[in-house]
Amino acid sequence: GGAIQDINCYGQNLYFNEFAMNSEITTVRIQHYDLNTKRTSCIMKENKDSFPSDLAFYKDLIFCSYTTLAYTSGEVIQVDNYVCNLDGSKRKKSFPTDNYQNLYSDGKYIYLNDVKWSPFSKPKEKQSLTVVDTEGNTIASYPTGDYSTFSSDIICGSKEHLFLDNQTDTTYQIYYANKNEFTSEKINFHLMFEIPLNKMTHGYSSNTN
Repeated sequence: GGAIQDINCYGQNLYFNEFAMNSEITTVRIQHYDLNTKRTSCIMKENKDSFPSDLAFYKDLIFCSYTTLAYTSGEVIQVDNYVCNLDGSKRKKSFPTDNYQNLYSDGKYIYLNDVKWSPFSKPKEKQSLTVVDTEGNTIASYPTGDYSTFSSDIICGSKEHLFLDNQTDTTYQIYYANKNEFTSEKINFHLMFEIPLNKMTHGYSSNTN
């Protein structure tokens, strides 16, 4: 079977993951569609047990990564990060990250958020959200181990604010942080919104493990 996943648009460029698998092979390819020329090209594709994953857009560049998996356990054993032009050209190695981190960008800052849900994730007391520059140097950070394993994530937001959504056993929450405070080397999240789960739309998941 196969599927089109993770559609992203940046300027005149459309990107999507093309996933397919059978009993013998799995393919993951990132396709680039130019909205002006109407042409499609493959800018990243699988290489044995290594698969393209995160895409983050930063000042007309793409930060991307290849994830290598252990065949039997599914554990991530290596992540190689790259930066390239919007059409996939001139790709080169970028800064290293931990094996279980998601990479985001708002065009000004780059964020590394530790994955919580995997059995191979860091211990909770070591999990964090980190803001870095294009060389991987830390600008600011915030511990995230106390937030939900499956129901918390960051939203890059606007030029002014970064957001974190979270779900406890009883409430849904949204926190915000002022990006102009990143220079303090800390991310200062403040509660913006909180609602009891029993007052939300019927059928909303309450899985907070």
